[in-house]
Amino acid sequence: MRVPLKLRGSDSHGKTLEEVATTENVSLSGFLCVCAAELATNSIVEVYMTSFGQEYVGKARIVSFGSKAAPLRHYGCRFIEKTGPGCCNKE
Repeated sequence: MRVPLKLRGSDSHGKTLEEVATTENVSLSGFLCVCAAELATNSIVEVYMTSFGQEYVGKARIVSFGSKAAPLRHYGCRFIEKTGPGCCNKE
């Protein structure tokens, strides 16, 4: 399922980022997304769904990195905090 997201946090150089990303697949515990930002493994990002406005959905840890075609990168993300109906989970 492709879901448009906005990720907020710091890139691998410590600079603040606000990056648009698109999921390639989603599960209850995480998602795989593609974006142009260079993110460090184990960094934490705030996740917002942008389909209908901008809705904060939680925080995710970058758990894996892989490349696609330059300049896009694949990231495996695992939720460490979720918000919304039925989502009062923290890792």
